[in-house]
Amino acid sequence: MAQSFIPILASTVSINVTNTSSALAIGTRGNAVLLSNKGDKWVYVRITAATSTATTADLPLGPNQQVVVPKGPGNDGFAAAITESTDTTTVKITDGWRAS
Repeated sequence: MAQSFIPILASTVSINVTNTSSALAIGTRGNAVLLSNKGDKWVYVRITAATSTATTADLPLGPNQQVVVPKGPGNDGFAAAITESTDTTTVKITDGWRAS
């Protein structure tokens, strides 16, 4: 069953992703994030309560794919992402509310 997602206005941030992990702060108000891979390469994303490093063992996000991911109990406020090899892509991350 599809889940609805209610974005928090002006909460979208972008990560320009390469084969070196990139991290940034994301909103902490919502209970989920919408991850949008805007490129044609695979990317791996980690959502955490503190800054960290993404690896290719993290959540895979396919080319041009979107997925809603719940945050942890502390309303995780950081994201990190990485690609394989020399690939590059952009991931948009939107803070918001997931309702089933």
